[in-house]
Amino acid sequence: MDSAFVKANASLESLCEKRPPEGPAPVLQAAHGPEVEPPVTPPAALRASPEHHLRRVAAAHARYARNDSGPLGRDRPQARLLSNKTHYSPADPDARISVKLGKARALNYLCSVAVDEGHGVISHIQADFADRRDSVLLPSIIEPLHQWLLAHDLPIGEVVADTNYSNGLNYALLEARGITPWIPVFGQYKPEIEGFAY
Repeated sequence: MDSAFVKANASLESLCEKRPPEGPAPVLQAAHGPEVEPPVTPPAALRASPEHHLRRVAAAHARYARNDSGPLGRDRPQARLLSNKTHYSPADPDARISVKLGKARALNYLCSVAVDEGHGVISHIQADFADRRDSVLLPSIIEPLHQWLLAHDLPIGEVVADTNYSNGLNYALLEARGITPWIPVFGQYKPEIEGFAY
């Protein structure tokens, strides 16, 4: 299995800043009180991020502003630092800003695909938000794939994926289902730590 970015039909130039919800905070009603219409909440893409997330983004922007070495054009007045926590696309609110080493920032979706290597058949495909990590998506890929293949008497024996799918929860999930994971660990992983009793 692997994933790739799929270009969204929106541009970075059209991004708008997220705004906190207008009006007073919702008031809790007692269970035996009169029925009240629940407040309408905007979609997740339009809601402002929690204050502690915004502080973290502001601190990162301040670090970039102090650092003289960096990408060309950053000092231009129209250049702006964008984040999924602070901006959204009005043309496509589900599109997310994605960042990948060696590639330009863009509004994308993340497409995950599982293929039967023996026959080259696509067994599962799904689209997700582009700001998610591959390792977080593995359970949502394996669950429906495993059920669908078992319904056709085709058990999964092995899963091959790149390092982006590496984390302990994924290894445990696959091993609990009797699936051998062929997913390399990150380069910093140490199988044994000196002085630690396992």
